[in-house]
Amino acid sequence: MKTNKRTKSTTIYQNRLNDDDEDGGDDDDVADDFEITENGIEIEELTERIRDTSIRSSIETRVSWNPTKPFYVPKRARKFKPDWSFNEQENEREDYLEKHQEERVSFESAVGQTRFEFVMKTLGDDLKKKNHELVELVVTSLLRCTNCDVAKTLFRAESYFAMYADMFGCMSYKQTLNDAELRETVETGCFQVLENVDKEGRAIFWFLPGRVNPHDEKTSALRVLKMMNYVFIRTLRNYPTVQRNGLIILSDMGGLKFENHSFSFTRTGLFYSSNFLPARVHRICMIRPLYFVKLVLPAVKSFLFSGNCAKRVFILSQDPRDLLLEPLSYRAEILPPVLGGNNNSYSFSNRVRSWRLEEEHENEESCDDSDHVMSSDAANIVDTADSNRGAIGVVSPTRECAEDEIEGEEEINSVNDTCISVSSRMSYYPAVDEDRSTTPTNNNNDS
Repeated sequence: MKTNKRTKSTTIYQNRLNDDDEDGGDDDDVADDFEITENGIEIEELTERIRDTSIRSSIETRVSWNPTKPFYVPKRARKFKPDWSFNEQENEREDYLEKHQEERVSFESAVGQTRFEFVMKTLGDDLKKKNHELVELVVTSLLRCTNCDVAKTLFRAESYFAMYADMFGCMSYKQTLNDAELRETVETGCFQVLENVDKEGRAIFWFLPGRVNPHDEKTSALRVLKMMNYVFIRTLRNYPTVQRNGLIILSDMGGLKFENHSFSFTRTGLFYSSNFLPARVHRICMIRPLYFVKLVLPAVKSFLFSGNCAKRVFILSQDPRDLLLEPLSYRAEILPPVLGGNNNSYSFSNRVRSWRLEEEHENEESCDDSDHVMSSDAANIVDTADSNRGAIGVVSPTRECAEDEIEGEEEINSVNDTCISVSSRMSYYPAVDEDRSTTPTNNNNDS
């Protein structure tokens, strides 16, 4: 029987870790035995696979739809087939842990912290020096997501870092809104986020393909994917509950026309989300679907979403209030009216301004650390990197959430209620066009 490379690689890591645990030894002792290096077999296999199936090569592979063979996928595109096995296995693990709470391993526990240090040591100092905060965040998120499974964390983290280096050219590149291209794409509002949409504190990543024009450089496939990565990482940094409980991808097809659609972008977006995202995708929902999509997707669902993951894909109706009904049951006080909720105060422009303020504060802290000086104001705020390792996380300072507590969810409140006041600084930055951030419209109308 043929052994899957992913299964083989993760089994090696897990067996070595289990052997150490049975001996009562320290995880650090094992790190010396199989420290990941550029000459390692696992890394050579992983690097070769990712080089052949990179984000850029997926975008550059053009495949035209053939009406005579609507379900035929050319060979050159098959290698970019989404692999949802990680998400499928972690969702199954979560279902199991719901019934066996005694088997949960908290990231904040002594065991969790030991495994964190073990993974960081295994990744090596060279990688950490290039982009320490990103490496630490990705490792933290994956450990929380996988119940502190070292093997899966290492493999998924290496996959993400290889993808990141391919997308941005090097691991040392740091995404900020000071980048004019990133800021311009973010302000199109084609990809937004809504936090704490359910009782587990998950976030909805709201994609509006009707605002994407593949022929416009501002919303080109590569720039939109870079922007998606920024929004994902910024949200994971601010919300540990999303790291632990997963996220929801919502595709809102309102106003979508065929000139807005690109097969290569759709394929690459699914490829990125399934193969590299350092978090678990809990559900995928589609609202206001095109008739073509509603007709064709069930036929190709087995190709796009393998295994039990297909059961977590929901094709809803034209009525966004479906999001409030079972089995989704998302909170009406969080969703804006355009998504069937009653949160009239939602403003994506406020979210963008808050991210810029967070970056400004992070830069100030970096300057203070380099001079070994910390101001009295900075001393009262938890450092971003440290907070992701601890029990309490930094929450987005302009979180548009209802003030009502979620019944029976004291843990989420304790994690997410550490807020930074930024109201006195909001006027420093110009607002984004509000109409573009709240109503899904055709991209041509926006321009």
